[in-house]
Amino acid sequence: MLKNYYKFILFLIVILAIFSCSGENGSIFKPKRVSPPSIEDRVALSQAENLGRASWQQPTFIVGKLAKLEGKTVADIGSGTGYFTFQLAHKKANVIAIDIDKEMLAFIEKKKLAFIDTYKSDISPNIETRLAEPNNPMLRIEEVDKALIVNTIGYIENLSAYLKTLKLGIVKGGLLVISDYKAPAMNVPSPSEEKIVSVVKLKQDLLKAGYVNITVDDTTLQYQYVVTAEVPE
Repeated sequence: MLKNYYKFILFLIVILAIFSCSGENGSIFKPKRVSPPSIEDRVALSQAENLGRASWQQPTFIVGKLAKLEGKTVADIGSGTGYFTFQLAHKKANVIAIDIDKEMLAFIEKKKLAFIDTYKSDISPNIETRLAEPNNPMLRIEEVDKALIVNTIGYIENLSAYLKTLKLGIVKGGLLVISDYKAPAMNVPSPSEEKIVSVVKLKQDLLKAGYVNITVDDTTLQYQYVVTAEVPE
């Protein structure tokens, strides 16, 4: 199953590369300026990356690190197409799906309404989407009880400053869970080396930002670590 999934990812990359390099006369040797991938392309790629994700990322394990969720408000930072957003909502959490891509958030808005017909239950009141800035999750002071960041920290320019800003949006005694890659991997859609944040650096940034009770689990998952940290009382 994973082999077929990676073949599909490779197929998408090759197709995008060919179209990106095509010239006016169809030659692949005369590159031209092209528009960014459409929302349909970005969503399709994101959805393709989600295939087989449960087997290696173990989302139930990661969500379990957030402990009690019912009635809690959780920020899903870097939500993308809502892979974790919907799992949190089904745990009866109130979820703020936060992303810097407004079209990804629009996709979540459409998807949450589709759940009414598919699962005969309405979780849409449990999900709010919010457009953020690259350096600010745009949370109000102590707005959430918990925050989750998965596969995202490598794309944050000043991680320590971002974590400090995020801390203001979490209630005192609240919880932050971060899961990201230990290193680039061939078997899963991991980022390049320059986007890898070591668990050592992450822990340093968390301490610098003022978090306490930091715990590291870098053995349960094959490709990723899971770090939990608390906002001091």
